[in-house]
Amino acid sequence: MCYTSIPNLCRKMTRLILHLYNNIFMEIFSSME
Repeated sequence: MCYTSIPNLCRKMTRLILHLYNNIFMEIFSSME
């Protein structure tokens, strides 16, 4: 749900969320091994 008036903010938020998910998945895979 991005607003066309603030595409930069939306992009930053998306990147941040993806980064957080990536870290969480890495933690899960690390603990599973």
